Amino acid sequence: MRYFFNYSDGVSMRDQVGQELPDHNTARIKASEYAAQFMRDHPTIIWEGSNFRVEVSDRAGLILLTIIIVGVEASAVRDQH
Repeated sequence: MRYFFNYSDGVSMRDQVGQELPDHNTARIKASEYAAQFMRDHPTIIWEGSNFRVEVSDRAGLILLTIIIVGVEASAVRDQH
């Protein structure tokens, strides 16, 4: 099955090519790896006012799974700024 790995960091980016994978579990693992790599490359993105998400969809655009990463500071820290 072909899986499409779309992401959003305030702006949505659609995967136009997708990746042929053997099963849903492999797609879950690939989505986790993709999110981890993106966070390594852009570690401040979740502190810039938006969350980061990876949505995996099928060829028809049906969303099969979503990973959402959100940074939340405790109120005690926010009060110090």
